[in-house]
Amino acid sequence: MINSIIKSGGGNIKDGKIIEYNDGYMVGYSTIAIESKEKMIEHFPKYVQLSNQKNVGFWYNNNDGLWYVDFSENIESYIIALILAMTRGEKAIWDCHNLAEIKVAE
Repeated sequence: MINSIIKSGGGNIKDGKIIEYNDGYMVGYSTIAIESKEKMIEHFPKYVQLSNQKNVGFWYNNNDGLWYVDFSENIESYIIALILAMTRGEKAIWDCHNLAEIKVAE
């Protein structure tokens, strides 16, 4: 069972574990990275379809070979992405910004 509390600020979660925590990240912005486009579409079909809208970004990074989806100004997106990042088996990196205290249990 994983019980994590992410406090306001920012940090990185990899494979369901907090690996780094920093304060002072840009407010209202968050990112999740997944290793393949297929898994990204599987996890985030709704957000992939909305990728041209203001609050969601979706792209491939040639430098690290990861697919990224970004959320801003939408706490529901944060919660959905955080739960997915912590409960899916494949590797995921989660950068969180300005999250109020959220408890996630698997």
